[in-house]
Amino acid sequence: MRINFKWKYLGIILVIISGYFFLYFNSNQFETQTMCPFKLLTGMPCPACGSTRATIQILHGNFRSSILLNPFGLITNLLILISIFWMIFDVIKNKETYMPFLKKDWNKKIKLMVFIIVIFNWIWNIEKGL
Repeated sequence: MRINFKWKYLGIILVIISGYFFLYFNSNQFETQTMCPFKLLTGMPCPACGSTRATIQILHGNFRSSILLNPFGLITNLLILISIFWMIFDVIKNKETYMPFLKKDWNKKIKLMVFIIVIFNWIWNIEKGL
């Protein structure tokens, strides 16, 4: 049985919002310990290290702290916010455009640009001793 895209989108939105509530109300648990499997195994931060703490900073209104922890936190949360509104728009308009957009095969130049940004962010994470 195929799930209607509206229910799938609403489920995804509910899970995302639940995750934000969990982070907001349990933020003190994430300030002292790392959950990053890469860092736990290698001792080195991954490109995304600090993104959870950056998200917590955003939830508490500390945007500058968020960017200093990891700019990917702000970028990721902005993309998540856009995704939520896009899915809501799709549900209202009864037209599925969000998932086909995500499944699109991206241009090699865009892939390379994203890769370079990830590498620079990773170097920055290592240099600041995250």
